[in-house]
Amino acid sequence: MLQDSCLVSNDINYLNIVTDDEISSILRGLKSQKTLYGFLDCCNSGTGFDLAFINLGVYTSKFTNNTIPKLTDEINTNCSIISSNYPDKINNIPAKVILISGTRDKDYSYEGQINNKVGGFFTYVLCNLLDYGVKNMSLKLFYFYLMALLNIPNQIPVLTLSKNLNLDQTLMNDLNFVTKSQLATKKQIIIKKHQTYRYFMK
Repeated sequence: MLQDSCLVSNDINYLNIVTDDEISSILRGLKSQKTLYGFLDCCNSGTGFDLAFINLGVYTSKFTNNTIPKLTDEINTNCSIISSNYPDKINNIPAKVILISGTRDKDYSYEGQINNKVGGFFTYVLCNLLDYGVKNMSLKLFYFYLMALLNIPNQIPVLTLSKNLNLDQTLMNDLNFVTKSQLATKKQIIIKKHQTYRYFMK
């Protein structure tokens, strides 16, 4: 990485910048038995946590189905992953950190009208996939479903990891989440303007 990525917030009327180095420094404080899942739906966010292992999905043609069961066959024949790593970042973070970003470092993360509200397309498909149920789904299949449901050739999600996990054998059982109704009941959903933030804790 030749330059820093950063998150920029103006929620409180001034610009506040958090670099990927700062995020990585915080993550280094997590204990080895912990697991953290992160999701970023913003432009140029591919390596937003500055993690060691990078996985980029590739598909040969646009998907013709838009429902999860029907996409399975297309994913099996249409999808592959290009993996790489940054040797100097291996073993920097003791915990298992899994980040799925809405797009690559060089690309935009698109938004538009969804159910009469402005929202990010990546967030929309992510929430739909979580509501569908991912308990016994492999991390690789979860990632492929996100890419296929998004189905935007110039917005490819990126999967980055602190550990060199086996994507086929790592299951999403660790991702403890609740349904929309449970979120509303427990007041774990925060809505600000047109953005919805969900918190997933282990």
